[in-house]
Amino acid sequence: PQVSTALFRRDGEFYVFAVNDGQEDKIADVVLDGNLLELPAWRARDLVSGQEWNVNLHESQHLIFPVPRKDGAIVHLQGA
Repeated sequence: PQVSTALFRRDGEFYVFAVNDGQEDKIADVVLDGNLLELPAWRARDLVSGQEWNVNLHESQHLIFPVPRKDGAIVHLQGA
């Protein structure tokens, strides 16, 4: 099974929800549309693990993060 994802927007910030129904850990690879996000640089924070990293849409439009087996992740994207 794949990782299922959804993107939500609230007050100019974004939230990516990812769910892994599989029996093994997966890596989510979400392609972000630069026209949708408006800004080229974003600060990403996994609300479950607390891990933080930068996303630069000029370098890559991919948001990549781990999703444990039979679990999920929520990544908050805030303009940097």
